[in-house]
Amino acid sequence: MRYKRMWSRLSKYTKVARRWWLRRSPATRALPYYIWRAIANFSQNGTERAASLAYFSLLSVFPLTLLFAVIISSLLGPAVAQEQITSALDLFLPPDTISLLQTNVQDALQQGTSFGIAALGVLIWTGSTLFSNITRSLEAIFQVPVRRSMWR
Repeated sequence: MRYKRMWSRLSKYTKVARRWWLRRSPATRALPYYIWRAIANFSQNGTERAASLAYFSLLSVFPLTLLFAVIISSLLGPAVAQEQITSALDLFLPPDTISLLQTNVQDALQQGTSFGIAALGVLIWTGSTLFSNITRSLEAIFQVPVRRSMWR
């Protein structure tokens, strides 16, 4: 008898919850499915893609900084360039990292064009790899069929 009473209450609450759920908009009712699909898709290659994007994003920061340093020094002079870059990096990086980057930027400003060319080459490589990874990730997210490139 006790279980019947408990079952009838539970049945009543499930009916109320079901009616409430069915009155929601179709987008709201589809939300659990979308959450489930997001978790399932992320578990396939999500961690690797996120790590790859973070790695190449961080890897492209240093050559971009060197390239900006060389460009700014050719326009404004080495002292102004180093001061501007240091003040800009002060906002984002810890003091130990800033001192390391200051010495590297100072060396790059003394070398000038050769560091600029090297930084541009590394930046092109890391940037193209980063955008290639972004493209593949977005294609996987939106389930775009894979196309063959011209050279394959």
